[in-house]
Amino acid sequence: MQGVYEWMIEASRWVRPEMLLLLAGSGYFLAAVFVSAKSRSWAIASLLIVLLAAIWLPSGDADFATPASFFRHDSFSHFLRGLGLGLGAALILLSWDRIPDRCAAEYFGCLLLIIAGVNLVSAANDLIALFLALELVSIPTYVLLYLLRADDAAQEATLKYFFLSVFSAALLLYGLSFLYGATGSTNLEVLRGAVRQWLEQESTSASSTLPPTLLIAMIMIVAALGFRVTAAPFHFYAPDVYQGAPLLPVTLLSLIPKVAGFAGLYQIVSATLLIPGADAAASPLAASASGLFWIVALVSMFMGNLMGLWQDDLKRLLAYSGIAHAGYMIVGLGTGCSSGMIVEGLAGLFFYLIVYSAMTLGVFAILIALQSRDRTVVNVDDLAGLSKSHPILAVVMACFLFCLMGLPPTAGFLAKLNLFLAAWNTEQRLYRVLALVMAVNAAIGAWYYLRVVGVMFLRDAVKPLSVRVTWPAWIVILLCLFIVFWLFFQPNTTWTWMEAITQRR
Repeated sequence: MQGVYEWMIEASRWVRPEMLLLLAGSGYFLAAVFVSAKSRSWAIASLLIVLLAAIWLPSGDADFATPASFFRHDSFSHFLRGLGLGLGAALILLSWDRIPDRCAAEYFGCLLLIIAGVNLVSAANDLIALFLALELVSIPTYVLLYLLRADDAAQEATLKYFFLSVFSAALLLYGLSFLYGATGSTNLEVLRGAVRQWLEQESTSASSTLPPTLLIAMIMIVAALGFRVTAAPFHFYAPDVYQGAPLLPVTLLSLIPKVAGFAGLYQIVSATLLIPGADAAASPLAASASGLFWIVALVSMFMGNLMGLWQDDLKRLLAYSGIAHAGYMIVGLGTGCSSGMIVEGLAGLFFYLIVYSAMTLGVFAILIALQSRDRTVVNVDDLAGLSKSHPILAVVMACFLFCLMGLPPTAGFLAKLNLFLAAWNTEQRLYRVLALVMAVNAAIGAWYYLRVVGVMFLRDAVKPLSVRVTWPAWIVILLCLFIVFWLFFQPNTTWTWMEAITQRR
């Protein structure tokens, strides 16, 4: 009993930032009943809490994990927890003057809980902790989708996301139960040891000793987390939910679930496939998972880019864009299950995740900044004449769109190039085909991005946009712009870090 108590004290030190976020978010709900404050006051308090959580974040050099621990801290969790806190701070700045006072406490409380959930996903060392952390991301998201607007479109978007997210959670829980049944433990360290033992037995035996339940578990888990990263064919909710929900929750929905989903996928994949000292390509489980990721990546890229060509609604267009980019990132996850790589696919995945977060957040930040009570930006045509009314915003928006295309000198070019090389240099011919498919899809996607650029610079507005961009929005926009150019000219430090965190086990 004394040992368990000591471990709880030690573990609480490593998850202290998340405990702060959870306590603050819960306190907001209670305080909202007794305290009447302006939206800006809640935003300032939330930003200070996120900054304090960032200060309390343990050093990336530390490593804490035991076979009995629910959470761990290492370079991987340090990176994603930092990314989660950064995205949280950016979302708070974008929400600065745009949340009604009546629901500001609930909005920022939910946002703090979601940030804590993302961080706990990356720090999870147990299947139960991983599932609860993912649900901590999902449940407050339901509230945010409905909180800012209660019209029919918002209700429909909330219900679609709610029911499909519940189905996804059930599917994930079903898959995790198979992992538990195969190993007898929910701890990722124990699970990793069991798979390593099976692989060693398999290398000395003529018959396969890997339980078939592991393959079933992998299929269920990929399907469930494919919903969170909006990968086809689990993407079908995204365009309708994006279109019906307000822009601020859509911005969160386009970023946070992707970070949490890929963190969860990597946590489970690293425990079942990426076993040090084992030939991943020789494992039947790794081969099956690699084929599964190949199919999901192929379908996601084509589905996202081809459907994006037909969209006039900006939010639907960005939804299909997110589906295509999820396909690109899954290429990195699939190549991580193969051997013989010159460019590491998993490092490429998380490098791409940083770039995707910056360029997508930048696009949404500009769209949010252009919203006003008198005029909303809904369709592509609403951006007509932006180069004349807001020339700086138009140029910055074009830079983000060029980054989404993958054009130099933006970091989107290097992000796509890394994944292309990772797929091309695998020992599997199918992934070389997938590398060519990536190049084709990048060209297809460039069409609908260039269409937006053309509308901004080559057409005159029927009713010009007349808004004044606030300083919090400018901070987010300029920071995202700096990242997409800085990572192109100075990528080595970040790339080396990505390689280090994906080789931690």
